[in-house]
Amino acid sequence: MTILSARHKNDRSIKHALPMKIRRIGVVFCCLVGCLGGVQSTWAQPVLTLQSEAETKAARLEAMTDTERLILKSLRESDPTTAEELVKAVSVLMDIEVFDEARSYLSQLDKLGLDETKLFELNQNVGADFFLSIHLNDKVQPEGKAFAKKVLAAAENVGKSPARIRELITKLNDENISVRSDAFRKLRRIGEPAVAAMLNTFADSNLKSEFPGIRSGLKLMSVDVQGPLLGAAYSANAQVQAEAIRALGSFRSLEASDALKRAYLSPKVPKYLQDIALNSIKSSGNPHSEPSALEQQLYDRSLQYLKGSRKYAGALLGTVNLWNWDIASKKLVAAEVSVDNASRLIASRLASDLYEIRPDSDRNRQLYLLTQLEAAKRLAGRSKKVDAAALVDQLKIDKSELDQTLNQALDLELLPAAVACCEMLAIVGDESVLSTGSGKPGSLVKAILFGDRHLQFAALGAIDAINPKQAFVGSSYVASLAVYLAQSVNQPTGLVGHNRAEEGQTLAAMLGNSGVVGQAVTSSREFFKQATSNPDIEMLFVSDTMARPQYAELIQQLRNDWRTKRLPIAFLYRDLVRNKRVSFRVREQDRIIQVPFSVNPELVASHVTRLNDLLQPLRLTNLDRRRHAALAVRWLEKVASDPANYSFYNLGAQQDALANLLYLPGFAASGSKILASLGTPKAQRELVNFASQSALPIEDREKVVKAFTEAVKRGGTLLTTREIQQQYDRYNASKTEPEETQKILGSILDVLESQKTPSD
Repeated sequence: MTILSARHKNDRSIKHALPMKIRRIGVVFCCLVGCLGGVQSTWAQPVLTLQSEAETKAARLEAMTDTERLILKSLRESDPTTAEELVKAVSVLMDIEVFDEARSYLSQLDKLGLDETKLFELNQNVGADFFLSIHLNDKVQPEGKAFAKKVLAAAENVGKSPARIRELITKLNDENISVRSDAFRKLRRIGEPAVAAMLNTFADSNLKSEFPGIRSGLKLMSVDVQGPLLGAAYSANAQVQAEAIRALGSFRSLEASDALKRAYLSPKVPKYLQDIALNSIKSSGNPHSEPSALEQQLYDRSLQYLKGSRKYAGALLGTVNLWNWDIASKKLVAAEVSVDNASRLIASRLASDLYEIRPDSDRNRQLYLLTQLEAAKRLAGRSKKVDAAALVDQLKIDKSELDQTLNQALDLELLPAAVACCEMLAIVGDESVLSTGSGKPGSLVKAILFGDRHLQFAALGAIDAINPKQAFVGSSYVASLAVYLAQSVNQPTGLVGHNRAEEGQTLAAMLGNSGVVGQAVTSSREFFKQATSNPDIEMLFVSDTMARPQYAELIQQLRNDWRTKRLPIAFLYRDLVRNKRVSFRVREQDRIIQVPFSVNPELVASHVTRLNDLLQPLRLTNLDRRRHAALAVRWLEKVASDPANYSFYNLGAQQDALANLLYLPGFAASGSKILASLGTPKAQRELVNFASQSALPIEDREKVVKAFTEAVKRGGTLLTTREIQQQYDRYNASKTEPEETQKILGSILDVLESQKTPSD
């Protein structure tokens, strides 16, 4: 079938003629509507719509050049039926802008029901550009997008299939240079999977005849696909490792240079490979080839990756493939990880190299431990503990070295590594790690004061497991943390501070559209109180209207408090003039953004997104909040029920906050036991007040009465005469209440009457 091409039109002015004709048609229709008047309104509009579509199509045909009309006629008469013919027909029709017929041919194309192999061949013959064009052109939808997705998916599945890659690899040694060149170009287009397959071939000694062609091909590959080569440089197979090191010598990248340095310096690499690596290092233009200089470069690079100041190359869509040699399958395998995690994994690889090169170096050992723990926690995830026992065995680390590593992680702000340290101290630590001997808090208390919620939870878990029976520096912070974590109601909250209630409430309401519960206050004092007492608050909005103390001082106070020091802050300014006057103390703070005050939904949503980004890499989930609260309540119940061993925690100072536990879902039983153990008048008062409220769940009230009974048995009645009289009044007023309520109120009186009561 021969189809004329319309890509070069004779008369380009037609593009402007079509809109003019349509406008003239529109004028005629407007006049017609005006003549008909309002009495035709019930039926005129549908008719005009049909007429408009028909005349628009007619206008488009009229606007065609003679050449385009000839092309359209020839196309229709040719009656395309095969996949290639239909694709050409669609392409021509899109060129001459006859989109309705192009969609019709796309439907026919889809009905052919081509399998993946044929779709792949079609993509190879036609080219991906055509399918991308029908995917993006709004005039040929939905048919264009649907068929393009099928073709592009087939291109991915078939084009990168192991069978096809294997076939291309065998052609790298073909006698015909054209065949070899074509195979290489296709392998390079496939990318990393092809490079990995080429390297895997070297592990099979039966395929030695293919080695020369593959070896040449690897050296000519693009640096963008160096990932498998980097992984193969650590292969347990000597042949694969040798070929990777040889090929990396042809690459001019920092990643390749790092791998070569390890190959040259490591005592575990054979001497002939060390020589190859050294020659590559010298030929790469590196001015330093002395072992000490190369070791320093590896150290600096690992530290940069660890801190996140350097990203792993080759990131696409936020993820990268990291390749490693799998001993069991004897081949390279890839793991898809985020860019941030990839950087930390590379840091751990380089630090392992350093430790392998010179294990007697304290500096190498410290970096090795930090990078391994950072990587392990990132891979485990924020809500799952590391395999602490396995890591202790792998790293050969004791409590003292873990304590030291935790301090280093805190100094470098390596949160995942610090969390991993705490989780490991829970199994190897003892009371000695809680004291420094210098009157300063130990590393676990420092972890609490650091301000990150996941780290605080891990530190509390470690202290719970160590279970100290005597006071230590900072023990009051442990009790305060447990009470603080226990208050969570699983509602991620944003706190807004604005001296005008209406404006603050409006912004707080806007936060709800971004999944954050908004809460607004008008004074700095109330803002600080709420921020340091509600563990569900995860972002702060401080406007420049806040005074007494002024906003800059408020922000400084928030940054100095262990509960809020790492919360992200949006500083809201009213205009640019005021923003320029912002105190330097505000500008220098970490995790703070400066944005104009606005209640525009899109702007508010963007602010929330930016603040959420500042919460990485360990942002809290509602499940995390519940887990943290459950541990805190369990710990509080343990120490409250055994004052002989845990009185140094002084929970009595926290009884106002502890009373709130009664009202949190699922914590009434534990909360009542904790209050009952305090043995204070306020605790007993809170118990009877809760049990006396008929609106609360009857099961919870019964549990609280039971705890109150035990408290009175241990310490007697601590209520005043007036408070006891109030209970009688409540009972007498309950005649119309349900029987269950009367029974509970009667039980309270039975307990009171069984004891001698003090005078008012």
